[in-house]
Amino acid sequence: MNVTLVNAQSPNNSALGSIRHFSTEQPIVYHTTPNLNFDIWLLVKGDAHITGPFGVAMNQQASMLGMQTSSTQFVMQPHTEGFHLRFSPVQLYHLVGMPLRELTHQPVALMDLWGQTFHENYQTMVASPPQQAQLGLERLLLGRQILNRDTRLIQQVIRTIADDPASASVRQLCQSTGYAERQLQRLFDEQVGMSPRTFIKISRFQRAIALFAHYKRRKAPFTLLSVALEAGYFDQPHFIRDCRQFTNKTPEQYFWTMDPVLSGSYNPEAKPT
Repeated sequence: MNVTLVNAQSPNNSALGSIRHFSTEQPIVYHTTPNLNFDIWLLVKGDAHITGPFGVAMNQQASMLGMQTSSTQFVMQPHTEGFHLRFSPVQLYHLVGMPLRELTHQPVALMDLWGQTFHENYQTMVASPPQQAQLGLERLLLGRQILNRDTRLIQQVIRTIADDPASASVRQLCQSTGYAERQLQRLFDEQVGMSPRTFIKISRFQRAIALFAHYKRRKAPFTLLSVALEAGYFDQPHFIRDCRQFTNKTPEQYFWTMDPVLSGSYNPEAKPT
């Protein structure tokens, strides 16, 4: 497998998420678990498709994969080139004019989302050299931002969950925000794309992946049960249920036979400690 990924993220425009140029020489197949991000794939040449619970997507050159709550498979054909854009829910919420729940589990052509003008500008940009195209993408995304959307509360809630997914609960979030559970649900539907309970479950599983990668990298002694308990699971059956839901595999099948970092499932923002 030979993949070139060039990180082209602009440090001064964090609202844009990350932008990476990629190119492949051989076919690539990797699996992802839910990672609380929205991914946009802009293909310059070649072919790629995503297989998930919704079927097969990405036969268009510019596609967005909405947030997922189950495993998906991504396949890139040889000599495929393009850009991968990744957004957190808050970042994407400032770029689209609809509730994010309408994008969850949905593959969306960007022309349908942002119109013909975006499509024409995109076609012009991708014909440019990668660095020039990256700058064009940044300008295009900055022009899409909806600046009058208030996301301060959801950012605070997401930080609370990220800081300690092991102990986060819907009840605790309601107490800290003063929101009733139904109000909190509406906020998450609008600005995140899923329920707070699902968001917490995925955050906890991402923490388990981060812990596994951390201990494996350091060659420290650990077991899957110790990782699960540290991540906040009550017991082994609890961990097995979530792992099956998010990967369609048992923990032993998933963690020991597939490197979560290389498989595209690892969220580098999920802190191991």
